Amino acid sequence: MTTTDWIVNLSILALMVLTALGTRPITFMTYLRPLLIVVGVGLVFLRGLPVSGPDVGLELAGVGAGVVFGVLAAGVSRVSWQGAG
Repeated sequence: MTTTDWIVNLSILALMVLTALGTRPITFMTYLRPLLIVVGVGLVFLRGLPVSGPDVGLELAGVGAGVVFGVLAAGVSRVSWQGAG
């Protein structure tokens, strides 16, 4: 990976972690921010995505791992109700 790739990756990680820390009310931006980040990163990194050959199996394995870890993360996340206000 190039230095630019490292900077982009670490910036995305920092942004995602900093926006997820603490407790906040859920707003429209709570859902929109990660979606915009994923779309932006996808546009940058997926330009050269191979769509044929032996790499497709590896890509599908990565997607499957992402789904599994996403479900596990959702399962251990705590959501609490603090009443109206």
